[in-house]
Formats: sequence, structure tokens, C-alpha cells
Amino acid sequence: MTNPEQIHKSIFSRLRLALCASMLGLLFLTGCREQAGSAKDAAAPGAKQWKVALVLPGQINDKGWNENGYHALMAIKDKLGAKVFFSEATPMVNWERVIRGFCDDGCDIVILHGLEFEDAAMKYAKEYPETIFLVSNAGKGNEVNFFVLDIRSPESAFLTGVLAGLQPDVKKASAIVAFEYPLLVSQAEAFRYGFRCANPDSTSNLVVIGTFHDTVAAKEAAIAQINAGADVIWQLADTAGLGIIQAASEHKTWVIGWASTRVRWPQTWS
Repeated sequence: MTNPEQIHKSIFSRLRLALCASMLGLLFLTGCREQAGSAKDAAAPGAKQWKVALVLPGQINDKGWNENGYHALMAIKDKLGAKVFFSEATPMVNWERVIRGFCDDGCDIVILHGLEFEDAAMKYAKEYPETIFLVSNAGKGNEVNFFVLDIRSPESAFLTGVLAGLQPDVKKASAIVAFEYPLLVSQAEAFRYGFRCANPDSTSNLVVIGTFHDTVAAKEAAIAQINAGADVIWQLADTAGLGIIQAASEHKTWVIGWASTRVRWPQTWS
């Protein structure tokens, strides 16, 4: 029979780990852009140094989803004194090797940045019960050692739509997304709904460009929308979005970026 004291220690240890995971999740969701505090301030002398790993589907310089996640990881390192590791542009064929590697190396928390990791997290959460798994925008965790980071991006997209719709002489909008993924489309539709709520006489459309990386194709798509009368463009296309922003700048059209601070051109929202 298991010793009651051992049970108490195990529960207490897991509660501490879950609390730390919640703190990391909060920092991760907010982008960790505040600079106050330091690693020395975050941990008391002799305190455990958490080991945190991040698995990214894309590159850390994509000017969007993956780059924002990477900056959040670095802030976790700076603010909480955690020892951090990451894998970028991780293809599905390498998920098992990468995730198992982080777990076998003793990482306390593994952050899987994308809903596509949900099934993998459920699988490895069973195999590594002492590791906490955090998955961005997944459906539902197991509430034991697999938890979901619900970013609720459509809510902010709705507000940007309202902001766009309140601008003078803005009557038509285009929402440009990389792919017809439900998570991307839901945000585009939230923007369009906010735009319509602020300006019932407005019109908008949704454009799918089929790439996260091709800035030339994205720029061409944006120019086509501008030529068709778009007064403002909302975009969710990571690196490709830079082409959209460039097109908007050259044609003096409003553009709304996503995820991280964008290059600031005149007449650009970022």
C-alpha cells in the first residue's frame, strides 16, 4: 500500500507543477512583452529551476504565430528563471522524436504550439505522467497533465473589425488568410462581423491565398483586393503577411496585422 505521506508529497508536487504551468501559460498567452522583473527576482534561493520546452510547427522568424511563441518562451526564461529548449519548423514525421526527447531529458513542461498537436499531447501525456503538456488552441485536455491554452483570437479579431468599421470613409474590407483552416477562418469571420456591426452599410469578403511564406503571392492578392475597392485589409498569413502590408503601404490602404508588432509604414495599423 502506498504511504499516505508519499501520496501527500506527490499531490503537493503535482499542484506546484500545475500552478507553474498556469503561470507559464498566462505569460505565453499574453506574449510576455513586459520587461519588469528578472530571473533572479522570479526564483528564491535554492528553488527548483523548471525545464520548459517549446515545439513549433514553423520558424521562429515567421513574423507571426511561431515567432510570438518563441518570444514568449524567452520571456519565460527571463522572468521565471526557467531553463528553456525549443524545436522550430518541426514536421509531423519528427514529432515523436522531438517530444520524447524533451520528456526523456527531464523537461517539466512541454508546450506544443498549435492545435495540430492535440492528439500527440494526449498520447504522450499518458506515457509521461510526470510531464505537463500545454497545447495552444486545442479542443480539450485531460485535466491531469495535459491542458489547453485558449487564446480566443476571434475576440480580438472582432474588435479590430469594429475599429476598422468606425474609420471615416472605410466602406469595404478584405480579410486575407493563409489557409482555409477553421481557426484562421473563424478569426477572419469575427473581423468581418465586427466590421459589419460598426458599419452596417459596409461590405467585406474573405480571401484564401494558400501560403504562409510566399510574400509575392500575398502581395498580388492584396493588390487585387485594393484594386477591387478594399479600403482596409485584415490579414493572418505570418511571413506572407509582410507582402500584404507592403502592398497596402504602396497603395496607401489601411492594413491590420496579426500576432506581433509589424513594420510601421504610413497608413498602417499593426
